[in-house]
Amino acid sequence: MRILLSCCLLAAACATDRRFMPRENQNGEGPTGEPAAVYQLAAPMQGEVRLWSDGAERTKVGGAETTHIHLGFEIVNTAAEPLVFDASELRLQAIAGDGVHVDSLAPALVGGVTAAPPNKTVRCDFQFDPGANVQPRSLSGFEARWTVRLGDQVATQVTPFRPYFPYYPSPWWDGGWGCGFGSAHCATGHHCR
Repeated sequence: MRILLSCCLLAAACATDRRFMPRENQNGEGPTGEPAAVYQLAAPMQGEVRLWSDGAERTKVGGAETTHIHLGFEIVNTAAEPLVFDASELRLQAIAGDGVHVDSLAPALVGGVTAAPPNKTVRCDFQFDPGANVQPRSLSGFEARWTVRLGDQVATQVTPFRPYFPYYPSPWWDGGWGCGFGSAHCATGHHCR
């Protein structure tokens, strides 16, 4: 009974976030282990961009609760000139969800390095704030519009994201909330791929 009660409390505690994964080019993994979209840059640019989300979550800022959405990028430059991720052009758009009315968002916080020197890889992280009244679980998707520059060359891409439900190994429960030793179940109770 204690184990079941603990599982219920843990499930309630985790219900304030939402995970997201790219809907295209999902052929990589971010450094945090989340699914990533990997884009090979067309000539004359050389290198690639990896894009992932660590999801949306509810946090306290200055004593008040708010929601933020994370996006992370790795820029791999194999060219002879610096490759620059243009943070001023980054936007979340087509933000969808139950009762969600948010226009295009610019990043509220920027962390990391946005310029990759020749033959280097850099990482940058962005936080978007859709508003205190938006709950993470009400979000059903968004698009990230991003731009990289190499000298006068510009490449712009739109990457769509959707929610996903990761599954984790669980030796105690195989009723659809986790992964039993016999089979895998997503958080929705359906078998995972």
